[in-house]
Amino acid sequence: MCRLLVSRRAKQRADAFLRFQKLGTVAAERNTMHELFEAYLENPSRPRFRRLRQGVIRQSWYPPEPFDLIPLAEAMQESNWSAARERVEQLLPDWPTSLRVHTAAAVISEMLGDTEDAELERFVSSSLLRGVLEAGNGSLESPYPVTFWGDSAVVLAVLGLAAEGRELLETGNQRLDHITCRDGSQIAFDVTPLLGAAPTFPAAWRELESAGWPS
Repeated sequence: MCRLLVSRRAKQRADAFLRFQKLGTVAAERNTMHELFEAYLENPSRPRFRRLRQGVIRQSWYPPEPFDLIPLAEAMQESNWSAARERVEQLLPDWPTSLRVHTAAAVISEMLGDTEDAELERFVSSSLLRGVLEAGNGSLESPYPVTFWGDSAVVLAVLGLAAEGRELLETGNQRLDHITCRDGSQIAFDVTPLLGAAPTFPAAWRELESAGWPS
């Protein structure tokens, strides 16, 4: 049984590498990011996750606009799974390590009966989630580092928490999405690369947060 599980995981890794390679162009910056992603999935670790995150942040197209997620959210809310899958394929080149997009892709593939792709997407999203959770603890001193809009929502769901309110905090050279949860607990996410010099959270993301995401 152990050998079977190892073999399946190896196949998942190989499939993930091949799929990710097909997503981008042959541009040098994307090739470098592919290598970082492959290295992380092959052997997840805090240093490799940090290098992968930095590799994504350095891309010329980063950060993508949060309103890009709205058509995907709408398609899922309408249970239009074919349209949702098409939107995922359009998003992934510029949202390659997005917890929200890979988690959504797993749900969509499951609903379409594509169990193999659903398993692959769950593997990718769980690997990325591990990286976020191991890189911080959610405190102001060690916030969870998120790379894309929606990553924080996935982390909250996994931890069994629901946001009651949020505020943008400035701590040194970091900008934090500081969330108060319904149970009274507080959790912080580092959103510095996402916000840049923006004075507040984008209106499009507030719209997505208030509308919620099907899962």
